Amino acid sequence: MKKLVLFFIVVFFTCTGFAQPAPFNEDSIPVVHGEVVFTVRFQSGLSQEEFHKIAYSYLTDELKPYSGTFLHDDDDHTICMVTDYLNIVKGAFQSFGMFMTYLFQLSYRNGVCNMVIKDIRYMEKSAFEAKKTARPKTTIPEWSGKEIMIDHKYHLLLIGNVPKRITRASLDRINGIIKDLDESFEKK
Repeated sequence: MKKLVLFFIVVFFTCTGFAQPAPFNEDSIPVVHGEVVFTVRFQSGLSQEEFHKIAYSYLTDELKPYSGTFLHDDDDHTICMVTDYLNIVKGAFQSFGMFMTYLFQLSYRNGVCNMVIKDIRYMEKSAFEAKKTARPKTTIPEWSGKEIMIDHKYHLLLIGNVPKRITRASLDRINGIIKDLDESFEKK
């Protein structure tokens, strides 16, 4: 009995001691007004200007997306359009990836930085490359975050559980961003 109690104490403190700042998993994908929207609140003793400086440094030096564009950047807000390439299946005989494009927003106040990732869109590699040279009114197939992560609408003939695989890769990327930002804010 003592061993069982000791086991639960060790497990409890181990789990709470190594809690990740990245809270999202396949069962906790947030949907707001029919759209997948990830929000995180970072609290720290940083000033608004310090938050902005650290976040800007992270976005320009560490994020390393496939592509990214600043749409707005000042001491109050940073808004970027980011495109990441997600390797979904990697192997000697088979590989598959998707491009994930999303709006990345940060807002700063003294002691608080709010992060929002929304307007998530997915596109196959071939479609993404075709979009670069397509005529303006050409329809290129793409899927929303909700269609992939919640509705599981995307399927391939030779690869099983594609929506779940894309969701896992997306959550790995999003949780990685959250973890990296949290660590960056804590270093200051």
